[in-house]
Amino acid sequence: MAAGEDSIDLARAAAFALGPLKIHPSTLEVVSGARRDTLEPRIMQVLVALAQRRGEVVSREDLITQCWDGRSVGDDAINRCIGRLRRLAEAEGGFVIETIPRVGYRLKEIGAPDTVPVEANPAPAAAPPAKAKAWLRRWWVVTAGIVLVAAVTSAQLWFSRPEPLNRVAVLPLQPLGGGDAARVFGATVADEIVGVLNENQVQAVAQSKTAVLRGPERDDAARKLGVDFILDGTVKNTPQGLRVMVHLDRASSHLTLWSASFEAGDTSIEPPRLAARVVDVIKAALEAAELRDDAAVAAYLKAHEYSRVPGRAASTLRRDQMRIVVAHAPDFSLGRSGLAWSSATLIPLVEPPEVPALRDDARREALKALQLDPRNGETYLTLAALAPVRDYAEQERLYRRGLAVQPDEPTLNSSLAALLEHLGRYADALPLYERAALLDPLSPRKNATYAAALLISGKVAQARTTIERAAKRWPDSTSVWTTRLTITSFINPADMNARLAEGHHVVPPPEPDFFTAIAAASDALVHNTPQARAAARASVLAAVANGHFSTARAIELLTRIGEIDAAMALAEQAFPAEPPAARPDASVLLRPSTAALRRDKRFLGLVERLGLVAYWKKHTAPDFCRTETVAPCPNLARGGR
Repeated sequence: MAAGEDSIDLARAAAFALGPLKIHPSTLEVVSGARRDTLEPRIMQVLVALAQRRGEVVSREDLITQCWDGRSVGDDAINRCIGRLRRLAEAEGGFVIETIPRVGYRLKEIGAPDTVPVEANPAPAAAPPAKAKAWLRRWWVVTAGIVLVAAVTSAQLWFSRPEPLNRVAVLPLQPLGGGDAARVFGATVADEIVGVLNENQVQAVAQSKTAVLRGPERDDAARKLGVDFILDGTVKNTPQGLRVMVHLDRASSHLTLWSASFEAGDTSIEPPRLAARVVDVIKAALEAAELRDDAAVAAYLKAHEYSRVPGRAASTLRRDQMRIVVAHAPDFSLGRSGLAWSSATLIPLVEPPEVPALRDDARREALKALQLDPRNGETYLTLAALAPVRDYAEQERLYRRGLAVQPDEPTLNSSLAALLEHLGRYADALPLYERAALLDPLSPRKNATYAAALLISGKVAQARTTIERAAKRWPDSTSVWTTRLTITSFINPADMNARLAEGHHVVPPPEPDFFTAIAAASDALVHNTPQARAAARASVLAAVANGHFSTARAIELLTRIGEIDAAMALAEQAFPAEPPAARPDASVLLRPSTAALRRDKRFLGLVERLGLVAYWKKHTAPDFCRTETVAPCPNLARGGR
């Protein structure tokens, strides 16, 4: 098969039965009676590929073609998927997956006959004449000798040739006491990390080859294996439970570039979540692998971790680390663009007097980054952020220019999606959000944003599946939890109190009046009485005034419970006539859930002063104009779609 041919498209794959199980590829669900499990997309693809040819042998090459689009992946990636499916089979019954040595795998339903066709009594080939037999024997002997010599020579050259230094070795974590529990846990974590690396298209050294990296031949072995980074660590049994320490070392220098500890009782110690955190760091290390200055790489890794944390403090710390990167590696384009983007993201978080200096720093570093590497798409994030706040066409042009030189830059995809959402172009934004989540699957924020975009687009079941999967991986992420809360409010508002109970464990925790406002809004959505709506309005507005509730969330909730005047008053405060330092997100005004706002006579003036009407007339009309006749839709016939 050619790469891309017969690839498994989960969105279009039909549901099917497998023994007692009902498999729904499009929602990644496996249903057994009242129980529903969710599989990772790649694992579901492998299950579909095997089930489509149940009873037949499916080669590893076919699996790679159908499930990885023919990309080069290691054995560990396939083994991880098969292992997960075998655990499902053991738990639920109904099927088994057999390994056919050196060939592939076969899925068989319990009790189903072997359907692999076997040719019965094949006709023997005609025997060649005796002279021909002798000639063929001599020819084969000579040819075999030549081939053997060539093969031996090639093998010697191959095995003596070091691999390029672009691979990662993951060693089983060493147990420090604790017996089998610590040993098994350490091996499980290493396997999980390798699996996530392979899922993210990062080449990891096979586990069977890593033992030598702890011995005296480590340096030579690392060179031959092409290993630049080594992930190692320990598992210790304490009275409170297992304690894990991991560290990422540079193979050539033996220096530790990054380390972290995970304590018992912390949800991040669970192997899938620990693996996600570690792989996120490893991917950042590979971005900086060209740098031979370990201090620069270590600072780059710290900056990357701060980029996963919202807020001014984390943004400031990221900027500080990027300054260290640039000081040690002034010709590293990603260091310059990272410093530029760190300055740009601080602009909406600081006091007005600090803005001009940040803008100057951001522009200067972005232009230097482009001089060093014209194909560094990250620079266009900064340039778009520095464009006039209400010049949406220029921002869109810069984002698209960045994607033209680096289409796989995840934040470029999500940033363009956010701009299109701000312009009411949800249909155009959704595939970009999806692409960003696929390109950066270890970002809780991008996964949460994708789930929210699915909800806005009416894909409720897929939104729920996406956010539930994210919640299992990042239970302490504020963005994941708040998005899950929003999705719950649309699916079943009565369940919002259960989500609130979980929110008390989110770090950092929302303020108490946030919980009060959400509980009141839930009551209003469920009961819709004047008293409930009045209580919700008061609680939500108080939380907004105290800075504990986002204005966008408040506008949407107030609109949904019918408090249009309060919602519009908030909108007019949030989007003043004078342009702010950074573009505010006005997308809440244009969602299907806030259609009632658009019927208010004040809506037209609001979107006019935001510069949205001018954009719509000249470029592309918002999605709501396809189904609504509110102003300014009747006047947009000459522009847009």
